[in-house]
Amino acid sequence: MREAGLVHLEANFQGQTGEVSFTITPNPEEKTVVKVRPVRISTDRNILPALPETVLVEYDKGFPKEKRVTWDAVTADQVKDYHSFTVTGHVEGVEKEAQAQVTVEGIIAVEEVSTTTPVGEKPALPESVRAYHSNGKTYTAKVAWDAVDPQLLAKEGEVVLAGRVEGTALPTRLHIRVSANTVKGANVAEQWTGSVLPLALQVTLTMQIQLLRSMTRSSPLPMLRLTVGPTGVVTMRKIRLVSYLGILVS
Repeated sequence: MREAGLVHLEANFQGQTGEVSFTITPNPEEKTVVKVRPVRISTDRNILPALPETVLVEYDKGFPKEKRVTWDAVTADQVKDYHSFTVTGHVEGVEKEAQAQVTVEGIIAVEEVSTTTPVGEKPALPESVRAYHSNGKTYTAKVAWDAVDPQLLAKEGEVVLAGRVEGTALPTRLHIRVSANTVKGANVAEQWTGSVLPLALQVTLTMQIQLLRSMTRSSPLPMLRLTVGPTGVVTMRKIRLVSYLGILVS
């Protein structure tokens, strides 16, 4: 309804129908172009940007209007590297030029990952790897790996598996260490020795000697931090008794 001409409207409400027609006449008041809104476009390397066919033109009065624009040609050399550049456009019926800022961006590097597997067993392949973008950010990208040759897993050594970031041709690699030095059975971190502490428990006693020397009967009982292995937890235990034979915790 911003263009001059005949307008016909119909409305329906609770079974009732109404319609109206009116004519929009051109506004004789002259308007001055204030600016042509700039355009921002992103593209990947070696891919020409898809520039819009129209741009918005702002006036000193009234609403902005869409105007057709003809852009200068973008060459292959302009999109072969990661950078930004400006394309100029000529707007229909407007003296001011349009400008489109084009940013060539994408993944510039992909990390390589590693894993370990017992001889004869296929490892679990990671679903994604870290990818480093040209804008300085780090993303997680899914990977499609090549098939694993079972014969390569039949003996100790290193197997290198190729992969590609999904949707791109960017390569990455998975380094698989095939080892016979494995322990089969239950997780030793969950085994018990008859005490209240698991076998894999690692107790960090900071300044143990100073603690034994400085404690008196009137001193408040301190807390001891117990750090358990990967399958355990980290808890705080209160010291009940200190002697030169050891420390009893609760």
